[in-house]
Amino acid sequence: MSAMEVTVAESLRLYRIRLQFANPYAYQDAQLIAEHDTLVRTVLTCRHIGQLNDESAQIIIHLCARKICGTFVTPQGYRLLGIDRKCLQRSSGKEPRASSLMGALSENVLTGKLRAPLVPRKAPFSKETHRLLGSDLLSSSPNTEYSADENCDT
Repeated sequence: MSAMEVTVAESLRLYRIRLQFANPYAYQDAQLIAEHDTLVRTVLTCRHIGQLNDESAQIIIHLCARKICGTFVTPQGYRLLGIDRKCLQRSSGKEPRASSLMGALSENVLTGKLRAPLVPRKAPFSKETHRLLGSDLLSSSPNTEYSADENCDT
């Protein structure tokens, strides 16, 4: 608007919290919520000064909120199948269930060439480091046996 200068509405008492997540996707979700807050404040300001009517403002807010809620519902579809690439390469017998739930996996996924964009980096260790870590871990851990059903890496 060229005739007026309008400031987007904001809270007089801001509430700030320190974010500390273990997953990088959680930081992206926090950013998404902050952007949604900015959108809602902008829409409500536009409604207040007559740039949007009530119905249009509610539609914009509702559609955006639905998309964000859909983002947070996505992990509910996660199923722990108890498999990894090594299990699939060894043919552990769990492949039919995984294929029925996820579909066929491409060769790039099975070999590890195609990975999630925010997956943690693998640190390269020498064979000597593996040997030292393995012996330290074995000597300090209790003698526990795992069944093949619990962990197919055994």
